[in-house]
Amino acid sequence: MRMRFTAVVLLLLCVAAMIRLPFLDQRPFHHDEANQAYRFGLLLEQGDYQYDAQDHHGPTLYYLTWPLAMAAGVESFAETSIFFYRLVPVLAGCVLILLVGLLRTALGKSGVLCAMMLLAVAPAFVFYSRYYIQEILLILFTVFVLGAGWLSCSRRSTMWAAVCGVGMGCMLATKETAVLTLAAFAFSAGILLVLDRFRFPFLRLFLWGVGGALFTTIIWYTNAFTNWDGLVSLVEAVGVYAARGVGEGTVHVHPWNYYVKMLTVYRYEGGPWFGEGLLFGLGVWGCFLSFRRRAPVGMHLLFLRFLSLSAFFLTLIYSLLPYKTPWCILSMLLLWVLLASVGLMGLLETKMKPRWMRWVLTLCVLAVLSWQSVRVAFLYAADVVNPYVYAQTSEQFTALTDQLDRIREASEQELYIQVIVPPDRVWPLPFYLRKDPLVGYWSAVTDVPEEPVPDVIITVPEWSVDRVGFRSSFYELRPDCLLVMQQRDGSGLFD
Repeated sequence: MRMRFTAVVLLLLCVAAMIRLPFLDQRPFHHDEANQAYRFGLLLEQGDYQYDAQDHHGPTLYYLTWPLAMAAGVESFAETSIFFYRLVPVLAGCVLILLVGLLRTALGKSGVLCAMMLLAVAPAFVFYSRYYIQEILLILFTVFVLGAGWLSCSRRSTMWAAVCGVGMGCMLATKETAVLTLAAFAFSAGILLVLDRFRFPFLRLFLWGVGGALFTTIIWYTNAFTNWDGLVSLVEAVGVYAARGVGEGTVHVHPWNYYVKMLTVYRYEGGPWFGEGLLFGLGVWGCFLSFRRRAPVGMHLLFLRFLSLSAFFLTLIYSLLPYKTPWCILSMLLLWVLLASVGLMGLLETKMKPRWMRWVLTLCVLAVLSWQSVRVAFLYAADVVNPYVYAQTSEQFTALTDQLDRIREASEQELYIQVIVPPDRVWPLPFYLRKDPLVGYWSAVTDVPEEPVPDVIITVPEWSVDRVGFRSSFYELRPDCLLVMQQRDGSGLFD
């Protein structure tokens, strides 16, 4: 039986890898991805990390990219590639599926396998497992916290409580929004403890968990106790992200039902219908079963109620906050997917008595989710009709990078490139220009020196002027956002 369970887990991991790995470098780098890659480049080349209270988030993404760089023999930012960076979230997306196994005594063997299957092909998880940002790592550590927390409570184990604390520290060291997930967990656990009568052993476990979380967070943000300024910046970040969360100083403000639409059905710009409605619907059914005491065989009712409350509170918190970006849906969607495994198992046990009907329903769910994943991750990977595409670098931007490659090949010397753009339009250019040693960046035209004369100028249409001896061409950076590339005649340059 154990060998069969292990074989199914390995099969699901293969399915997850097969749907995440192909064409990793097909979609142009998003500006957030390029920004994160640049930050890793600084860590790789300088061996130092400095937390920025204004942006970039915690250090785990960069430090966990480092082992991959060592394994690949990468020694500089210029040697890295899009495939290299996106391989990190692909691996994290597969590992988090494996970590669901920690919930085996909470969801049962069948429930765990069902949850793994759903996570392997869930559209949002497939899409952001191919995206070099912090979100998928945050989900990985969230699954770890759920598993370790459950083992701590079910076994009254201080060791697992400390391990859970380590996971919470890693969540906080990954992205600041981790506090919302942990708050939902704490509030849900508090309600269940009150209903189940408060017991002292849980206070002891709680203290061990908090201690582990604080210790781990300090290690991450101080670079293993070598830079205590990181903690000062972390305290400053509290005010920064609190203001951003309520919509101050940010353009990422959306209506309250932004995530609700994504959790159900969503259509944008006249495109096809998208959404996580199947998973959300099964998750709601799982909530119903947990509160009606109809949990499938092998599942622990108390844990299912904890999941249900946490999913509700976290969805409510994110919906009420004005600040919204599509990748933040993963934190709440994870809980709904786990509940969806409860709902699906409930249907299989009570409504589908013949074995063949169970297989048909399971395969239908798998097929629908797989098709949705193929659409969001491949067919519409950079299309604005895709709800997970957000301020995405245009596919036409590759025409600019291709032209730069042709200019480099024709030139007999290293190119001197001037990038004269506003701060909100500079990325992902630094990544695509990482191999050019002679690149200057200016955010104001008046600051640009007249000498030496550049070989290539990249600017925006409103700052572009006709220059003698230069030829101009226009390229789309993002929808409704253009760049102008001006290349100097001569020196082997050509169109």
